[in-house]
Amino acid sequence: LLRGRGAPDASVPRLQPVSYERHPHNNSNRLEEIRQPDHLNEDLAYWLGFYAGNGSTTLQRDPRGAVRGVSIDIAVRSGRDATVQRLLRITREQFALQPRLESKPGEQCLRIRIYSKLLFMWLQRNGLLKKQAHQVRIPDVVRQAPDTMLGAFIAGLFDADGSPKGSKSGYVFSTASPGLA
Repeated sequence: LLRGRGAPDASVPRLQPVSYERHPHNNSNRLEEIRQPDHLNEDLAYWLGFYAGNGSTTLQRDPRGAVRGVSIDIAVRSGRDATVQRLLRITREQFALQPRLESKPGEQCLRIRIYSKLLFMWLQRNGLLKKQAHQVRIPDVVRQAPDTMLGAFIAGLFDADGSPKGSKSGYVFSTASPGLA
């Protein structure tokens, strides 16, 4: 079993790296290096679950339609400081990226914003890029992983889209995705 940075169990599916070539006359020189995890672990599974529940991706395109820039956003309800700190820590440790924390007046959430075309490419390559809300599903790599990692993904998804229903009434999970219902 993989915990933290230990050696992965043979049952943990491998994640594929993204390679890219830097060209002297285009924007690839500005691509920031990232750490590309080669195996799923519980922290990464939690981050992916939260991203599936409250994440989004914005692409900036040039006039020819090529992707110029990417922002990956994760929204966290205000007052959830421990969750924000956990997601920031996981982003730094798993991807070696420094996310920005942003809020807009009148919004009841904070946004963890990550500017990284390479992270976008890595998520896409591994089937982890969030689609539209009604198309969200548990990624294959998570479904094939040990139960602890599936549990971590579901915990992240629940922290994003779940809430307690009342003192003894249980919990509510809200989703627009038939694949998660």
